[in-house]
Amino acid sequence: MLIAIFLILISGFFFLQSRSYYHESKSSFLNLAMILGISAILIFVLLFISKKDYSNINPLFCLLSLFFILIILYIQEKTKPTPLEVVAKQQRYWNEITPQDVYNFYSVRKQELKNRVNVLVNEKNILFEKGIITPQFIMDYYRLEPTKIENLEAIEKSKLYTAVFKKVKEMINNAEAVVHYEEILKKHDNYVEFFLLNLWETYSKKVNIGIAYLEILATNDVEREFIGALDLTFLFNMKRKGAVLYFKYMKFKEKLNER
Repeated sequence: MLIAIFLILISGFFFLQSRSYYHESKSSFLNLAMILGISAILIFVLLFISKKDYSNINPLFCLLSLFFILIILYIQEKTKPTPLEVVAKQQRYWNEITPQDVYNFYSVRKQELKNRVNVLVNEKNILFEKGIITPQFIMDYYRLEPTKIENLEAIEKSKLYTAVFKKVKEMINNAEAVVHYEEILKKHDNYVEFFLLNLWETYSKKVNIGIAYLEILATNDVEREFIGALDLTFLFNMKRKGAVLYFKYMKFKEKLNER
C-alpha cells in the first residue's frame, strides 16, 4: 500500500515538473507521470485481488522497480541541457599558414617577466619624419631590386609568391575573368613582384584579404618589402615598409603622378 501511495506522489511530482519544460522534455515527464499513475492503480488492484497475499506480487514489484530505474535514466538523458559552447571554424585567408605557424612566428615578441608579460611591437613604420623622407628609404632604394624570372613556373621557387599567385588566381576565377598571365609577365619585364602587384591591384579591390601573416612565408628583404607593397596598393598614406618596391613599381608603370 505504501508503495502505491509513493508512486502516486512521484507521479504528481513529475506532472508538476513537466510544466517547467517544453517540447520533448515536457512530453517525457507527462508520459512518466502517466505510467507511474497507472502502475499505482494496478498495485492497488493487485493488492485487493490477492487479499493481502503479497507473495504473488513480489516479482511484479521487482519488474516495476527495474522499469522505474530505466524510465528515470531516460528522463535524465532527454532533459540534459543543451551545451552552450560555441564551435567555430577558424577563418584563414592563406592555407599555407597554420595557426601554429603564427604562434611560433610571433612568440619571440613575448617577454615573460616576474609579475607581467610584455609584448614587443613593430618598429616605427613611417616614411617621413618632420617632413623629411627617412634615410632608410634611400638606402633600401639602391639596395633592393625586384626579382626577374624566366617563366611562371619559376614562381614556385618562392613560397610567398606561390601563395599570392594562387590567391590571385582564385579571385580571377571567381570573377570569371580571362587573364593571359604570360603576356602580363612579359609586359612587366618578367619582374615577378611587378607582375603580382599588377594582378593584386587589379583583381583584389572587391575582396578584403588580410596580408599580415604573409610575413611568415618571407625569406629575404625583397619578399618582406613585397608584402608591404601589396598593402600600399590600396592605401592613401605611404608607409616605409614596402615603399621602395612600390615606388619602383609605380615608376615602371609611369604612374607616379597618381599618388
